[in-house]
Amino acid sequence: MTAYLDESGTHGASAATQVLAGFIATEQGWQAYERDLAALLAQHHVEYFHAIKFRKRQGPFKHFNVATQAIFIHDFFELVHRHLAYGFAVSLTQKDFLGIYRAAKDALPKRFRHDSQYGVCFRFCMSAIQTFMKGQPNECPVTVVLEGGHKNSGDALRVFGDAKAEMERNEKDTTFASMFIETKKNSLPLAAADALAHSLFRSKSTGILIPGVKRSSGVVMDDVVPRSAFREASEPPRIQHFSLNAEQLAAVVQMYIEHETRP
Repeated sequence: MTAYLDESGTHGASAATQVLAGFIATEQGWQAYERDLAALLAQHHVEYFHAIKFRKRQGPFKHFNVATQAIFIHDFFELVHRHLAYGFAVSLTQKDFLGIYRAAKDALPKRFRHDSQYGVCFRFCMSAIQTFMKGQPNECPVTVVLEGGHKNSGDALRVFGDAKAEMERNEKDTTFASMFIETKKNSLPLAAADALAHSLFRSKSTGILIPGVKRSSGVVMDDVVPRSAFREASEPPRIQHFSLNAEQLAAVVQMYIEHETRP
């Protein structure tokens, strides 16, 4: 299986919330999605999908009007629900990240390397993927594809390598196979992640509700997100949103302290 992830809200201090989101599906699911999305784009004379440009009706969407926009996004998410197994999103406010996570630096050894805000979100996305895969009848390695260009994408590569090594060393977990960086123009599957991340970022900023998104607040901070926080992939809605709050971040910090100070 392959998971494609994209981000939103990473454009500096002006963004109150950062979001990292993605979808996971089998090779056959992604192939069907790409085929149908390519047909949808061709039908509307669009070269590629970019969420911000779509919302503003710019670039490849400059010929759209409000009605065309509504029809397109309806059909777009129909493809997502038809072909993709599971969607996930993690959001984290800059206030909580700085005030709780980064503020705990004095409690940790100087050698400890803090994740960026982007890295924290990515670590939780990996946890969501891991938990989803454990609930599948046939476990198989997952390849992670991340949209490139963000200044902290290298941090995600580090987090991926560290987490993968830790899982294999302590749990003999083989959930993750490898990770790659791609661009939206070269990867149709990233369009789904882009749409979800941007839509969720907009909802966090404006209060707009996203159809099909189940918000989840009962996430216990541990090595993985508990299975009880998920619904079966065959049951709509298939998109799970984890909004990290102050209590959960404090639990993460405490977990790191216990890990770093154990004999």
